Amino acid sequence: MPSQAVTAEESSEDAEQEKASEEADRKLQDGTVEITISGELLGENAVEELSEEQKDMGYQSATVNADGSVTYVIDSEKYEIVLIELRKESVKALEAMTNGEVYRTIRGVLYDDNLETITLVVSNQAEFEQSATDSFSVWQAGLTGCLYQEMRGEQDYTVTVNLQDSASGDIFSSAAFPEAFNQ
Repeated sequence: MPSQAVTAEESSEDAEQEKASEEADRKLQDGTVEITISGELLGENAVEELSEEQKDMGYQSATVNADGSVTYVIDSEKYEIVLIELRKESVKALEAMTNGEVYRTIRGVLYDDNLETITLVVSNQAEFEQSATDSFSVWQAGLTGCLYQEMRGEQDYTVTVNLQDSASGDIFSSAAFPEAFNQ
């Protein structure tokens, strides 16, 4: 039996259809969107009571699940606004890493549109490696990217955080999240 070749265009169409199907699954019949955020991202912030700010943004309910994750139900008309605001706040948090107040070696932050790849540009590799505090920047960037992915409804995702030496331009370290949380 001959094998069937799949063109890149057909594969792309299949991926788009699967993505549309996943998005339709998130949208509930009553005009809401259901998003589950993992417990490892929320930690002690996994609560069922919504803040006034969340209610104003269209959150209708929060349910803490047995595994520690929280399922949020959000008005579908306000969901896109929630994502836009979360992206703005995520970018703001990433860019604040360069102000020198917490991380003294971070000189710049590069990121893609979906915060799937984040590159922290450091003064130099040796200085970064000598700073006990600055190593936490990788975790902060990973957490920021992961939270954004989960709010987008992504279930199987990877956020890559790279460390780049500003002088040489070389990437000297990378971490893949959420896997890196377990290491």
